[in-house]
Amino acid sequence: IIKFRAAIDPVDIGRREFEIMELAQKAGLEVPDHKLFNDKYFGVKRFDRKDNGEKVFMISASGLLDADHNQPVLDYTDLLSLTAKLTRNMRDVEKMFRLMVFNVWINNTDDHAKNFAFLYDGKDWKLAPAFDLTQTVGTWEHATSVNHKGKDITGADTLAVARQVGIPEKRAGDIMLEVKDGIQ
Repeated sequence: IIKFRAAIDPVDIGRREFEIMELAQKAGLEVPDHKLFNDKYFGVKRFDRKDNGEKVFMISASGLLDADHNQPVLDYTDLLSLTAKLTRNMRDVEKMFRLMVFNVWINNTDDHAKNFAFLYDGKDWKLAPAFDLTQTVGTWEHATSVNHKGKDITGADTLAVARQVGIPEKRAGDIMLEVKDGIQ
């Protein structure tokens, strides 16, 4: 999928999105294969298709929860709990936690319910790779709150979310350090 610049986007939006995706990868997030075309168009390989073109069932958190992506209706505690119930896999819960930490630290406030998805292979659910990652300029609040806060989020808030979903504090702290090291 190649994203073209919308009229309201900055001229270098493609390069910016590519750089954020590269940062996400360095921070340990699972991301789809991606590329920058002609130094201006950002593209990602579809992760809802197998190599033979066969479809993989995908549903966003918005679709699954009937959550309005235009309104700030979710907290990351909800998303991590959903991930635990759906995937029954603590590694996926940790991936969602890592994505939360990344979104907070790069100021991606476009973290609404349609920007989180799950894949179903006919047997098991898993968290989809991170996608539509941006860096917000300004003081916007996060569309998905962290410990019920949309801004001025602290490390204590992220650790509170981890505690609520059963991620041990040491493991949460390690993930936070890995993300921090990746974005520096």
